[in-house]
Amino acid sequence: MDTGGIAPASYYMNCSPSAISLSLKKFCSCFPDKLFNREGRRLIPTKEARLLYNEIAPAIKNLLYVMTPNMDILSTSIEQAS
Repeated sequence: MDTGGIAPASYYMNCSPSAISLSLKKFCSCFPDKLFNREGRRLIPTKEARLLYNEIAPAIKNLLYVMTPNMDILSTSIEQAS
């Protein structure tokens, strides 16, 4: 959604374009509506994709925050409990 294509997403995610393509294909197969239209090398999100993104983006951002290596959640939680 943020990069507009497979190649930029693969660079951002530090994996191969084929891995991104396969993951995107699997993800999109979970939904009855088409999520992207191809225009040249760009993937244009459909209305359904934008609605879905608005719903799940906060949860994904929270997960990424929790998974950040510099974040020591356990020690923070323990200190707060003391």
